[in-house]
Amino acid sequence: MILMKDKQDWANLPNLLEGLKTSGANVMSTRMTATILNKMMANGRQETILECLRRVKDTGFQLDDPEFVTRVMLAMQKRGLDTDWHEHETAKGLRWAEMVVELMESPKHAGSRILAGENDPRLQPEVIGILLELAAVRAVKHLESRDVDGKVAEYGARLLGTPLEFRTPADETEYGLNPWVWAHVAVLHGIYEALKVLESSSEVAVGLQKKGEVLDAMLSTYYEKLASIASKDGKKLMGIQIYEKLLG
Repeated sequence: MILMKDKQDWANLPNLLEGLKTSGANVMSTRMTATILNKMMANGRQETILECLRRVKDTGFQLDDPEFVTRVMLAMQKRGLDTDWHEHETAKGLRWAEMVVELMESPKHAGSRILAGENDPRLQPEVIGILLELAAVRAVKHLESRDVDGKVAEYGARLLGTPLEFRTPADETEYGLNPWVWAHVAVLHGIYEALKVLESSSEVAVGLQKKGEVLDAMLSTYYEKLASIASKDGKKLMGIQIYEKLLG
């Protein structure tokens, strides 16, 4: 991956992963999959991520783990975020994120008539929250704060209908806190943007307001803990940067 520089190099990645699998090389551990995902995200190769997901049998990029799915959704969000929510990139990020959610319904990924309880990625509030963020930012910044296609209301209602509550970080080290803060900042930012679009007295808006208050308190706590770690280590952690950029 170090040698991958241009678009064509990255486009060959799914074939490389397929070749490794065919050869019997057992290299695609959970950690390796996460590392490759992070590299693609850092290099703006969201199209390649989607292709790896489509070719799950060849690549091992399976949407069945909540943490992995959340990272994939953040990768789709990142293109809009990195361009200060440019109209084209934000709309593209929303389409990509919707594709990821559609892929999850496949039996090759998380799809099944029976939901896997708390471990089913389709039930995670972070996943639907990132969809809400992209739809709401698009409405606020590029559609005159109008929910022209109803997606803000739809994803807001789905977030409220998710049976799971926001979970605390798996651990309170940098490695647990950093991705947790980043993901939940995206959700809270989405709630705040959605409230600029929805009728304030609507059932969805009222519900999002309450959910946002709960998440805001959680985020404040874990942001402070992460900021303390970052200050000691002198690191510019993504969770800190995203919090300060979007929630200020």
